[in-house]
Amino acid sequence: MSIHMIRATTARSPTLRQWVTTWLTNMQAWAEADNQPPTDRETDDGVPYMAADWRFAWGSNSKATLLGNLIGYARPYADWGVVGWHECYHDTPPTGNPEDRNCTFEYGLPDGFGASIQSGVWGDPPASIDPRSDSA
Repeated sequence: MSIHMIRATTARSPTLRQWVTTWLTNMQAWAEADNQPPTDRETDDGVPYMAADWRFAWGSNSKATLLGNLIGYARPYADWGVVGWHECYHDTPPTGNPEDRNCTFEYGLPDGFGASIQSGVWGDPPASIDPRSDSA
């Protein structure tokens, strides 16, 4: 079974955190995951943000539904955000294919996340914490 991970980093938003708390209880976490609401953090230069990593078994949750709901709700409530995802096969025996261990994050879906939402990146994330940045 493949395990999928979502990494969310957004501007702080109590409304978004409250929604995510409920969203997490309605989604089936991977058996070994402890999916918790995002925690407050601060960059070295004092920019507040919140971040979390979550793991789900896609067999129990549609990837498009998980990401579409999260990104569709997060965009209006957080000035900026970076939501990435990847497939992991760490719980399966290796097949010899190097791609089985690839944990490179994606920030989009071929058909988008919903109406007019093509990317899990919006606003102006600070370069110091943007995982797509060379300085992160």
